[in-house]
Amino acid sequence: MDRTRSVVAVATAAVVLLLSISSGSAESAGDFLRGPDFSFAPPAGDRPKRSAKRFKAIMFRDVPPGTETCSTDTLFGYPPDREDVMLMSDTTGSMGEALETVQTQLSDLISARRKVAGDTRFGVASYRDEKEYSFQLHQPLTDEDAAVQRAIDRLSHGGGGDAPEANLPALHAVATDKRVGWSPGSRRLVIWFGDVPGHEPSCAVRGVRHTRQSVLAALRAARISVIAIGVNNGLNKGMDIRKGRGTNSFGTCVPASANKPISPNQALFLVKGTSGLSMTVKKGAKEEVSKALKAIDDLTVRLTPVTVDCRGIFSVRYVPAAPLLKVGDETTFQTCVTVNAQACKDPKTRRFFKCDLQAMGVGVDSDGDQVLGSRLVSSRYLRCP
Repeated sequence: MDRTRSVVAVATAAVVLLLSISSGSAESAGDFLRGPDFSFAPPAGDRPKRSAKRFKAIMFRDVPPGTETCSTDTLFGYPPDREDVMLMSDTTGSMGEALETVQTQLSDLISARRKVAGDTRFGVASYRDEKEYSFQLHQPLTDEDAAVQRAIDRLSHGGGGDAPEANLPALHAVATDKRVGWSPGSRRLVIWFGDVPGHEPSCAVRGVRHTRQSVLAALRAARISVIAIGVNNGLNKGMDIRKGRGTNSFGTCVPASANKPISPNQALFLVKGTSGLSMTVKKGAKEEVSKALKAIDDLTVRLTPVTVDCRGIFSVRYVPAAPLLKVGDETTFQTCVTVNAQACKDPKTRRFFKCDLQAMGVGVDSDGDQVLGSRLVSSRYLRCP
């Protein structure tokens, strides 16, 4: 199968995940962070409408504190209702082949996302060295695919100065520049293409020198998940001029980190902190788009229990401890509830309590976490000492 057909096949299979999520851990800086190996979603027309599932109630009757009851629960991973995808790339001289791949295969990426979430918008941005430009917005988020293609096609590669680039100011701008146009309630993704880490701290941009910590705070505040596509894993490499691995200063713009090592795993730090994913591609392999689609497919939602009222009356644990939910698949887990001694301290609750227990999807949309399931937890006549 030729590469074009291969990418189309990947695009056709692609399904978005129900939103932002838990990334898992990497075996090494170049490994792909991934969740469980679930299957793909059914065709869009076959998907049931998304709504919070009501689980079977748990009742405690005539039992002492410390009693635990478990229930086996199942949830289905639905696609997002709306999705915003910002494509951002390093456009310095070494990124020519990667840019060409994205330009020629952009339609595959767009069509794949449209099959999953029809209300999907795309935008285009780029960066080079701070001394050239730290961020350019070529196309705000839009549903006009032709405008996105024109913006991508206009990108050209060149320049670059020293080895590190303006990665950190660019990601900060994606999160804070109102011109980008993130829509309320959308699933927000930045697909970031690059081959080297950024100066850290960066050169001053509008008087601010950025670090991975300050950029992460901005991304999290905007509820953006980062998908990092690193050519030869360059986004995660450390740089230490003492070992001849490159310099960290240039021309008239000298970052605060000049001539100091840049710690490795800059991209992984941002990916893990935003519940995103990281992948590496070989230079010249033309896999940037297919790997980006694969990364989106493998995003997962982490479930966490939340009690409404009745705080301290009972405790909850999941088995496994942090269930992961992926679009297009059902995940099964146990919800185990234990009555606490606190329930006996109030004359009312020792006779009867009635509470709502929710299964919350962490980072499901840009407006906040979402209740994916709920159940009633109640008791009659606890055996209190």
